[in-house]
Amino acid sequence: MPLFNKPTRPSPAGQADNFNQIDLISKNSTNRGLAVGPSRLLSLPKELRLEIWQYVLKDATRDKLVLRVHRRNQPFVSGKRFCNSLYKTSQGPEAATSFEQSPRSPLGVGLLRTNHVIYCEALPILYGSVIFCIWDIEGIFPLFLERLSPFAQSSIRVIRLFVNQVFDRTSSIFYWALTCAQVARLAETLHIVEVQGTWPIAAHSKFIRRAILNPLVKLRVPKKFVNTVDSEMNYEDDFQRLLGNAAQELEAKADLRRALTTADMLERQERENIDFLDGKHPLRKRQKMQELPTRGGPSSAQQHVIPSDEGVIARDLAAIPGIDHFWQELLEWDMVSARSGSPTPPPPPNDIDDDIWLDNASTIAGEQQYKSSEDKDVDDWELVDKPSPL
Repeated sequence: MPLFNKPTRPSPAGQADNFNQIDLISKNSTNRGLAVGPSRLLSLPKELRLEIWQYVLKDATRDKLVLRVHRRNQPFVSGKRFCNSLYKTSQGPEAATSFEQSPRSPLGVGLLRTNHVIYCEALPILYGSVIFCIWDIEGIFPLFLERLSPFAQSSIRVIRLFVNQVFDRTSSIFYWALTCAQVARLAETLHIVEVQGTWPIAAHSKFIRRAILNPLVKLRVPKKFVNTVDSEMNYEDDFQRLLGNAAQELEAKADLRRALTTADMLERQERENIDFLDGKHPLRKRQKMQELPTRGGPSSAQQHVIPSDEGVIARDLAAIPGIDHFWQELLEWDMVSARSGSPTPPPPPNDIDDDIWLDNASTIAGEQQYKSSEDKDVDDWELVDKPSPL
């Protein structure tokens, strides 16, 4: 009785679909609990069994197969076809897989459906012989990881990132950082992260270059550059130099943030200590507020005093052309009031403040008004030109 049935040669798309369903099928196959006798295959030494799994699951003509993780093409349905909302269905994005180059010999992925022991031994061999290329970075890789068990995720050894998609749209920069963050979750079990693209990356703008390199620096995994145009050209030294420069910039920014945080914390503690002491000694706080110096000295404090409206009017009158000549004519005429007999007040001297002069002027005006009222009550005016009575 043969150990394995002779497999038929599937199509490349069918192989990728079977590869995609390995983990899902294995979960169901491990809980059957069938009562079977001892297996002759499992009675072999583990080293020999691993050699058998490699012979069945790996492609002998290639070192590693490239499995692209991309978005599944959804059938297009025009919205004008169905007017009723009951016929409209919204389908979210789905992750799909396909080989970059189909394997020349079929992969015996059905072996993993045998039992739990074979699944645990053979799955790391299968995943270790495949490069998982994230072909579509716009949120597809997290959907792919959701369908894998934690054991299957820990069996991934090599991930390839296609960097040329970052140059297409500005929104791709966000998805690039998001994809790198998802890859960082597998950093403990990953062996290497390959970055595929066209060289040189430094030819692009400084913003794009930082957007590509900074998320890669945060991956604590060895990184390697793969040239898309010519795979034989080696740009590894230049790529590592760019990563080193980006790491130094990030470290300098981190040191600056730590220094600012420390200074802010010390300032906050000092302010809290001062508030605590002022709370215990309210008299000290009051004296401190009284002793605070005025910015610019006392002269500047006087300059900030808002003058009265009369002072503003007086200064405006002083700015009128010919006002000095007007005051001089008033002094020459020496106009005398018919009621009070007091002369017209002289113009304000230049060395006297406007507010003081206006206060004095208002006092003089009040006295004149009071004297004029007394003269009206006491004096008995005679009409000189009054005609004599008949």
